[in-house]
Amino acid sequence: MALAQGGLSWVHQLQDLLSIPQASSIQIKSYKGINETINRPVVIQSLPVSIVDEEVLLFDDVADSGQSLIMAKDYLKAHGVKNITTATMFYKPWSKITPDYFGEPTKAWLIFPHDSVEHIPLLAEKWQVGKKTLTKRLRQIGLEPSIVAFYLAANPSA
Repeated sequence: MALAQGGLSWVHQLQDLLSIPQASSIQIKSYKGINETINRPVVIQSLPVSIVDEEVLLFDDVADSGQSLIMAKDYLKAHGVKNITTATMFYKPWSKITPDYFGEPTKAWLIFPHDSVEHIPLLAEKWQVGKKTLTKRLRQIGLEPSIVAFYLAANPSA
């Protein structure tokens, strides 16, 4: 079970690597901006399949505050899951939940290659700088020049 959006890209790979026959997702909104959480996470995409008596691997990209994982676990339990194992690529030490499995601990705000375009407008709004400085900063944090150019071409007012 992917916790969308963050877990979607990774779950496809896990599904192939672990020969998992079925994958699904739920989506919980917890952020309104970079490092800005909403008061209480909200389920915005519910379960598309029955999971009664299933064993579920719940996967997300990062256990940051932990609120989304906690809410997702409660949601899955309420829908009849027999057992839930949690896994994330990264884990932040202040998370309210420690995943059963995680790749690396970190304190950094992470921008993955597959969601860099999503973060550019958030960073532009946060930094409040001109196009030249925005371009320079985005490249300094490691975003591919082609992605930065693509975004700026599509958003000339940025």
